[in-house]
Amino acid sequence: MLYNEFINNKNKVMTKVAHYFPIYERHFSKFKNQSVVFWEIGVYKGGSLQMWKRYFGPFAKIVGIDINHECLRHEESQISICIGDQSDTVFLQGIIDMHGSPDIVLDDGSHMMEHINTTFDFLYDKLSKNGVYMVEDLCTAYWDSYGGGLKREGTFIERCKDLLDSLNARHVKDNNDSTPMCQFANKTFSMCFYDSVVVFEKTEWNNDTYQSLTIPDICTEKKDLLLYNMHDEFINKSSFINKQVFLFGAGYKGSVICDILKAGNISSLCYVDNDCSKVGSYINGTRVITPEESLNSPEGKYILSVYDKKAQLSIRQQLNSMGIEDKDIFSVELCDY
Repeated sequence: MLYNEFINNKNKVMTKVAHYFPIYERHFSKFKNQSVVFWEIGVYKGGSLQMWKRYFGPFAKIVGIDINHECLRHEESQISICIGDQSDTVFLQGIIDMHGSPDIVLDDGSHMMEHINTTFDFLYDKLSKNGVYMVEDLCTAYWDSYGGGLKREGTFIERCKDLLDSLNARHVKDNNDSTPMCQFANKTFSMCFYDSVVVFEKTEWNNDTYQSLTIPDICTEKKDLLLYNMHDEFINKSSFINKQVFLFGAGYKGSVICDILKAGNISSLCYVDNDCSKVGSYINGTRVITPEESLNSPEGKYILSVYDKKAQLSIRQQLNSMGIEDKDIFSVELCDY
């Protein structure tokens, strides 16, 4: 767990608030062991950058941003330090040009309202399509010395209250995709509020895809499932009720299987996919996660919702290598009726 890394840290100094760690886990875990570009604005003594390097794994690129030139000494393998003002958009674009668009931005920088707003204005559109933007230590949004104050116009907290309306822009009469409200809604999946923290999760959708998620045509198809274990023995799908079920393969077949299982009162469902572009999105209201993230439910059942037998074998081998036993892996066929 990330919190254990923090309290047992014997490397460079870091300062974090204890209740931030479950927030990090909730929003960052899907990026573990992926080719993620992670930006932390605010380097301090370099300890948190090392923590993120260990947390995200060997494929991650960690970029630390600070105005203090002394922070350059914290560069090491996988960790790059960029010196400049977080409200300087030319400087920020230069980091993108050098390291690529971020998948995650963690703003732990100056905590000044003007700087937070300017950085968000520039970077949010640059964030990858399923990226996460987190601003922490927003207690300063209530402190006058940081440009804050309760219900004070221009603080990032007050701005976020307005963005909540934008998130629901498609429900506002006479709105269309050209309005700023809808432009924000069409690239944002969620906004999450915590004590002193706000998190934005991005996605890509528009009014058409929104409708297809809520009124799926797939539900009208007359299909049933035939589930088999590794010995090709038929398994009644009712045995999956009250079980955590992972549909490995977030394609068309997986979406059909998902609807049939939901109709059979099997509600604890989640897609698993190796395609990073799908991870973090929702299909018919069901979240797509990484195979590694599924290990958080040690008694889960895996249904291989891919067409190709060779692909099914490859996935079975992948799951076996992760410690998933064959007794928890099932193949599936769809039949019309």
